[in-house]
Amino acid sequence: MPTFVQHNNINIVTLYRDDEIAVHCQPGDIALKQEGDHWMTYDVRTSGQVVAAGFPCESYDKALAAAKAVAENPARPK
Repeated sequence: MPTFVQHNNINIVTLYRDDEIAVHCQPGDIALKQEGDHWMTYDVRTSGQVVAAGFPCESYDKALAAAKAVAENPARPK
């Protein structure tokens, strides 16, 4: 079951192994997805394109910090 956090008016959606980004995220959201033994951060563009927004993180806390940094980036592509 996904969880949602808002940061800078952007939804950060935490997904687990079986959750799909396309099902739970809207354009403009940032997704954190557990993949094996690491977490990935994905940016869901307004076009619907899903783009990896960083490198694998060893913990949820590090992935959340990366997602917050993406949300704070004024040059974040739409």
